[in-house]
Amino acid sequence: MARVGSVTLLCAALLCVTVSVSGSSALLQMLPELLPAGPVCRRQMQLPSETSGAFLAHVCDSKQRLNDLLLEAGLPEEPEAPAAPVASTLVRPATFTLEDELPDRVTAESFGDERPEWAFEVAAWLAPMQQSVSNELCRQQSRAYLEELNSARPWALSMHDASGKLPDGFFYGNNNMLGSFDECLRVTAKLNDTVYPDISETSFVGQYCQATISSTLAPVQTSEGLQDDAQGLGLVPFLPFKVINLVTGNVVTTAPLRYGYCIPSSCTKQDVMASLDEWLDSRNGTSLYVSDVRCHTDGEKATLETNDIVVIALLAVFGVVVALCTTLDVVGIYVTRAAETSSGDAIVGRAESAFAPANWQIVHAFSLRYNGKRLLSTRTGSDNLGCIHGMRFLSLTWVVAGHNYIFALGGGAWNNTAYILEIIKAPAIEVLMNGLLSVDTFFCLGGIMVAYTFMKTVAAKGGRVGLMDVPMMYLHRYLRLTPVYAVVVAITATIIRRIGTGPGLGMVMENLAVQCQISWWRNLLYINNYFNYEELCVGQSWYLPVDFQLFLLSPFMIIPFVYNKKIGAVWLGLLTAASVAIPATVIYQKDLPPTTMFFNAMAAAKTEDMFSDFYVVPWCRASPYIIGIITGLILHHIKTNKVTITIPKAVNLATWTVMAAMALTIVYSTHQWNKDPQATYTMAEAVSYGSLHRLGWAIAISWVVFACVTGHGGFVDTLLSYKVFIPLGRLSYTTYLVAVQVQCWYFASYRIPSAFGNTIMVYSFLTNLLISMVLATVLSLCFESPMMTIEKIIFPKRQSKPNTKKGIDNPGLQDTPLEASTRF
Repeated sequence: MARVGSVTLLCAALLCVTVSVSGSSALLQMLPELLPAGPVCRRQMQLPSETSGAFLAHVCDSKQRLNDLLLEAGLPEEPEAPAAPVASTLVRPATFTLEDELPDRVTAESFGDERPEWAFEVAAWLAPMQQSVSNELCRQQSRAYLEELNSARPWALSMHDASGKLPDGFFYGNNNMLGSFDECLRVTAKLNDTVYPDISETSFVGQYCQATISSTLAPVQTSEGLQDDAQGLGLVPFLPFKVINLVTGNVVTTAPLRYGYCIPSSCTKQDVMASLDEWLDSRNGTSLYVSDVRCHTDGEKATLETNDIVVIALLAVFGVVVALCTTLDVVGIYVTRAAETSSGDAIVGRAESAFAPANWQIVHAFSLRYNGKRLLSTRTGSDNLGCIHGMRFLSLTWVVAGHNYIFALGGGAWNNTAYILEIIKAPAIEVLMNGLLSVDTFFCLGGIMVAYTFMKTVAAKGGRVGLMDVPMMYLHRYLRLTPVYAVVVAITATIIRRIGTGPGLGMVMENLAVQCQISWWRNLLYINNYFNYEELCVGQSWYLPVDFQLFLLSPFMIIPFVYNKKIGAVWLGLLTAASVAIPATVIYQKDLPPTTMFFNAMAAAKTEDMFSDFYVVPWCRASPYIIGIITGLILHHIKTNKVTITIPKAVNLATWTVMAAMALTIVYSTHQWNKDPQATYTMAEAVSYGSLHRLGWAIAISWVVFACVTGHGGFVDTLLSYKVFIPLGRLSYTTYLVAVQVQCWYFASYRIPSAFGNTIMVYSFLTNLLISMVLATVLSLCFESPMMTIEKIIFPKRQSKPNTKKGIDNPGLQDTPLEASTRF
């Protein structure tokens, strides 16, 4: 009884669907170029009403009940209704050849004399089966899949169900036809050898392939360049101009369309590209092409290459060393404490000798207990610039938040990308849109600490620069930065792509790995900013070579000031003027925008040139660094000579007001260009803002440091000098090295599209920041801190006397603002 009731309910539901589809078929046929909505559904839309009954007959076991339902719906009875397309029983002649006859059989037997044009075209969107596909096995299995789908085989229905369809919200920017990644990988097909004697392999599994379909058009189109029939765009052939304008804002016209579909495992990415490209090429006026295809089968993530194994082995060795040294350190403390409670002086003496710090430095270098106490210590030296810690960590969060939006928009799967054009109009979002200024904060802080520590070293040697001081300074910086950096590069090049699965994850993480496999050596030489940005390994690492190259030049900026302050001041003034003039000249000669802007049509056309010719070269980024050096020299003079700076409250308040106003003006000056994609700027605006805004920003940052150090920072100094920022600041360098990889992984691990919005961005930002800092802590404890200690062992004369308490080194300034992580 229950079964009869469920069948009746199913038949009634199907009848309602059939009647409604029949009524709306005229509307649906207005879109003959519609991207795949499923062959069964497509056929049903175009079948006459009498054939609709056959479809119901296929799923309803009571013919009388079927006729009753048809009569109730006003449809004629069909006592001898032919089988529906999805249930067709194809009669094969003795000479049947699947390759030659299947296309005709599907269209002829399903439609009689009516052979819709799309019936030949939709095949490309189901599986690679055209003659252009050179892989014969793939072509044969794909065509068998189409026939089995026509016969409603469960595995074929699952494969089709796992393939992408026209999504909801397509007019609002949902360009993700992803299908079901997990469902596809669980498909197992077994063809009948008798039915398909011409197929050499009749068993295969589902393979999920995601094709990225891009446009050959320039990244920016104006309304004059887009036609009402969308042939100029080509991204979605049936979209009217108004919809194109809504989705793209006339800017993001080349946003790729992602199409995922489930095909036989014998097919390759080349087969997919050949199949889809043939279809796209046949569309007159289209500008579409398949830019990338990535395919996945179940179990592929378990395959490790030699490079993966080598990196995993080295990490395992480090892990064993860290575990062993941590155990010895803890045991040593226990033995020493036990000996101290013993009454035998000889026992105490032997214990102190065995576990004395001088004999235990290597163990301490790799001990999690020892390095953990150093990391969490909030004690600093007397010459520490306390506000640096807070500025460093808060600037890091600004960097991560800005990257969070960039990688969300570039790598995420969103079903409402048109909403992005509304979000960017909000003034609060401009802080993230112009978040590139956070990098200039680090350049400025780096210049401050280089000058401060350099002058401190010179003062300790009687005001003279030793012959080996500068070379050792370079060596120290290289050894300080490179080991943990090399570990991150190695992991990015190998095992990071093996973590997790998903329709987009493999594509994104594989790209990161390939870039590092090609150009890892450039990173370790700190010259990767002079090569093609598309080959940039660890994308955010562009900062490191720029900072390192400015660091190499810093002694030549400071030494004249050491021997003659007037000449040194004039020299620094000339360098400051040059740091403004050179960017202005580059912008003018190369017709570059004021700064990098992703949503402005005029600036977006110059993004690549802006990055390679301006953004990553030291001569265009030097002004914050030079202002930082000048500030560091002033602070060293104040600290060394114990100068008391007295600023009247009114003057102090006025200066803070002016600096805050200047900083806000610099941040929000770009809002006029970012909120309106069609906004334009003049060359005068580009040159003036592009050459001066970094200088102004560095002056504002330097004032904050100066005011806080000299006691005029008020609550700002209290906040920035809060002790919790000391350990958080020490993690800045390693957090920066891993944050982008974490964000790419997070946004590329999608299964289905999500709705973009500020709320989900806040959650993702906090999640990515937390995960990045956890990984950064591991890197710091296992690689960064050990290398710092080993360097002190190798070059003991370069280290000042440590400020210690309870046996823990507390390096103060040397291990916080400069040496421990102000590296982006």
